[in-house]
Amino acid sequence: MDATAAILALWNRLARNDIQAIMLGGSVISWFNVIDIQQLHEQTGLPRHIGHLRRLARP
Repeated sequence: MDATAAILALWNRLARNDIQAIMLGGSVISWFNVIDIQQLHEQTGLPRHIGHLRRLARP
């Protein structure tokens, strides 16, 4: 199962209406299982946000 499908399966199993966000962390190894955030947004209705790396960088 690919990562996007696994997240959506978890979302459907939880069957909760109080989830406000899906938080993702980690890195992509060899470009396998890249999570499709647009598909997650379309199927869950949750907002999507891509953080800006400049905000996270240390001065």
